[in-house]
Amino acid sequence: MSIYRIFLLSGVLLCTAFGAYAQSSVIDEDLGKLSLQEAKNYLKEQVEAIGQLHRLAGIRLVVMPGNPAVKEEFETPFMEKDLAAIQQDFDSLFRTVTFRQKIDVPHSVIEVKEDWDTRHRVRNAYEYEGQYQLKKIFFRDGTTKDFNEVFSGSSITLENIAKPIERIELAVKYDRPGVIRRLTLDQNTPKVSFPGGSAELKSINGGTVDLLMSGLNKQNLAKINGLNTQGKVLFMSGNNTQSLPSEEMMKVLDVYRNVCSKALDNFGSYKNTAELKKYLEKEMQPYPVPADQGNITYGNYHFRGNVATINIYLKEEAKPETRMLTLSKGPAAGPAIARNSSTKRFGLLDNSGKWIMEPSFDMLEYGPFGFFRGVAGGAMPKEGLIPVKDYALDKQTNTLKPLPFELNEQINEELILVERETNGPYGIYNLKTEQLVLPMNYVNVKFVNDLLTCRIGQRTYATEGKYGGFTIYGKSIVPAQYDDVETDGNYFYTNSGEEEIAGKFLRLITRNEVFDRNGRKINPDGQYTIGGFIAGQPILTITKNEKYGFIDSTGKKVIDASQYDEVEPFSNGMAIVKKGKKSGAINLKGELTVPLLYDNISRFQERYALVQNYTSSGYKTLLIDKRNLVVKEFKGHFRGSTVPANANSATYNFLENDRVVVYDADGKRTEK
Repeated sequence: MSIYRIFLLSGVLLCTAFGAYAQSSVIDEDLGKLSLQEAKNYLKEQVEAIGQLHRLAGIRLVVMPGNPAVKEEFETPFMEKDLAAIQQDFDSLFRTVTFRQKIDVPHSVIEVKEDWDTRHRVRNAYEYEGQYQLKKIFFRDGTTKDFNEVFSGSSITLENIAKPIERIELAVKYDRPGVIRRLTLDQNTPKVSFPGGSAELKSINGGTVDLLMSGLNKQNLAKINGLNTQGKVLFMSGNNTQSLPSEEMMKVLDVYRNVCSKALDNFGSYKNTAELKKYLEKEMQPYPVPADQGNITYGNYHFRGNVATINIYLKEEAKPETRMLTLSKGPAAGPAIARNSSTKRFGLLDNSGKWIMEPSFDMLEYGPFGFFRGVAGGAMPKEGLIPVKDYALDKQTNTLKPLPFELNEQINEELILVERETNGPYGIYNLKTEQLVLPMNYVNVKFVNDLLTCRIGQRTYATEGKYGGFTIYGKSIVPAQYDDVETDGNYFYTNSGEEEIAGKFLRLITRNEVFDRNGRKINPDGQYTIGGFIAGQPILTITKNEKYGFIDSTGKKVIDASQYDEVEPFSNGMAIVKKGKKSGAINLKGELTVPLLYDNISRFQERYALVQNYTSSGYKTLLIDKRNLVVKEFKGHFRGSTVPANANSATYNFLENDRVVVYDADGKRTEK
């Protein structure tokens, strides 16, 4: 008979006796109403049921082989949580708490906000429900006020308080979740004890597991995971749990069993069931039902797969906790926006709560970079687009003046990119000096570090004007006379268009040059540049008669590559060179470490490059290192590649067995 079958039988037979748990005796109150034959059957059932419970508790672990062909399904593993981890999770939530004051003269509203993603994560993990209590307010004018008010939701109204707040003190009251610990049961460790109870593995039959657990309740049993032999967590498809008598209750039931057995032995001496009941009550009077009647839990669990290990996660009871928070709005600088609750218009208050700008705006809010954003009184349309503008505070007159430009992008703490209107022109505004350091005469502004490039003009889509290079503070470095200028934050790279080269065939050469941050041209006259100074590598140059070389940041030639017909810029310390129909590669010393042997060669990544040679059966494709040693030969048909310079993110595509296979820069097959 299976363990589960034994339990079901026990539960049926004991339903009458266990129905007395809520009473003070194990004897059924209706026993006296039964016939003698019914009462005799009742006593036999009680003796048998209590015996079944003893046999269930005494059964040793039974493990039956599972079905090797069963289809496994998995779920996310449950995780242990010690006190430090729990505290860390709540600390991460409380660090996101901010507050906002909305002044609606003569009152105020304080709104408290938590980061939604963090709150969602903590709430799902711990069923968090915190309650805020306002304890103290620190006003901008230096005064304070004590409170003991509980928030309604996430906000609280302050009656007759309408002056700017600098910071507040809050108490957060919540139930801190208990520590979650793990108990592991398997064939080698079928029983584990813990303070106040134990857990015992009774049987494993494929995906069905029987457990006996004492000292548990639904509040501290957090989760049960079944694991396969590889340690993967199997999906639980169902379970059945029932409470069994506690040890104290079993002692009473053992006495009751003996009493019932004696009554059966002398059953012929009872004239009626009332006399039988009287005998049972007399014998059981010294053995009242204990307060702890049933703290043993039987569980039958079903998993999608064959179980090898059971993890039981126990959670301690939650404990009430209070955390004190101090929330600040930052330094007390500038006036505060407030609304007059009567006129519904917005104005500005000083730190003491007095109007320094009377309410005159239909809408007003704090804008970026210390500006204000709003709609002047009477300008709010009944429908259509709202004419929102940016305003600056005139500290002399305490009035808001509309800005003569639109705010675009922050460059650093002092500077912002501004534009007169959409699509230009652009300029740079200094927040500290409140002046334009670069007048609004430029478009296509791009900046890297403290250098920028731009084009003289009024519209981004127009073709007027030339490009130049500046510092972000407006100092001209490269005059605006080029077809294009780019910067990497250290150098300026200019383009003056193309120039015809006389010879057997008409050819064009791009007139690229390089300047340092002081405006000094680095490339010698008569030499144009290809690429840039990247990772300390020299830059490639070409003359009008197509002779190649490399120069350093001072303009000094460091590599003479004039013997090659074609040369590419350096990538990861190697430059591809070509002479005739064959290609190779040189290192930073100009040494030809990869001979001119290949029909094709790609840019070097950090370690390797892909090379090809044409054969009668097609291209032979290899991966070589910087010393021309072969590290891999590709077997498939080459279908293309993506090979960025000075990186290690190349991908090489091959057709293998009618499917495209992708290899990375190191020749390893990827999942893409």
